[in-house]
Amino acid sequence: KEDGAPFRFEILLQTQEEKKIALAFAQSLQRLGITANLRQVESAQYQGRLDSFDYDMVFFTWWNTLSPGNEQVNYWGSAAADMNGSRNYPGVKNPAIDALAQSIAQAPSREALVTQTRALDRALLWGYYTIPLYYLGKDLVAHDAHLSSSPNVPTYGTVIETWWFDEKAN
Repeated sequence: KEDGAPFRFEILLQTQEEKKIALAFAQSLQRLGITANLRQVESAQYQGRLDSFDYDMVFFTWWNTLSPGNEQVNYWGSAAADMNGSRNYPGVKNPAIDALAQSIAQAPSREALVTQTRALDRALLWGYYTIPLYYLGKDLVAHDAHLSSSPNVPTYGTVIETWWFDEKAN
């Protein structure tokens, strides 16, 4: 910090799984002289604090469709930054991002949608509003050898409801 005081902040957590990841992240920050305190709370308190933006940092996964639209304004729009219960968790207030988020919902073609979405992505990365901690890019599933599934993976990943019992499998 500019005043020479140590940089400390709290990471609000809801699950043990998040805590494991946060511990590794906090250890990395410690090497930089940054102290991240972890606070795990029960689900109702977590949701209340999330809704009222009462945190320094949280873990969150933004699930998007293959065709992003109006939800981008709620995720990144300036008006949502001050609206309790919105999903603008980083508190983004930027007129350029507002315009890009709005343009996605109004894109006249798939090509324009892709262009606008990429522009929004670049603007969000430029603003350092989030810290991507990990990305696996695939589903890991342990299963019995007698279960089979199609080799064609659906767009949204593993769909266990489409698996079947195969007596011939080893």
